[in-house]
Amino acid sequence: MALSVPLTPALANLPVYQPGRPSRKWPANSGAAEDIIKLASNENPLGPSPKALAAMREAIQKVHLYPDGNAFYLKNRLARELSVQPANLILGNGSNEVLEFVAHACLGPGTDVVVSQYCFAVYPIVTRLFGANLVGVPARDHGHDLPAMLKR
Repeated sequence: MALSVPLTPALANLPVYQPGRPSRKWPANSGAAEDIIKLASNENPLGPSPKALAAMREAIQKVHLYPDGNAFYLKNRLARELSVQPANLILGNGSNEVLEFVAHACLGPGTDVVVSQYCFAVYPIVTRLFGANLVGVPARDHGHDLPAMLKR
């Protein structure tokens, strides 16, 4: 089925993030122990904090209200703690969203984004999504080669 609205050309070669499988999906014959602790995907083997659970219980009473997309109270509290203006803070739903905000402001065709061989998986995706050039630099001793990155 053909789309009546053409998609952005950057999507044609966009790398796709391949997340790891959830531990419960590992094959029984994989040798993985039942009590394995998965440390990928920013998961916490200890579960949510009791303070977070209490905050969620309180927040559920307000789910009928439109959420504060600018996080007014959180930004003001953080601004006081950090001695900055609330306007100097950008919050997002994880680092992926904040990286996309930066890309909206800074990336476009002709812009070079220099990354290490072992960079965060979202850097190449966001770079290509905005039509910028991804410049990969090989790692040195399994780490970032900062002088080579600066040179590129």
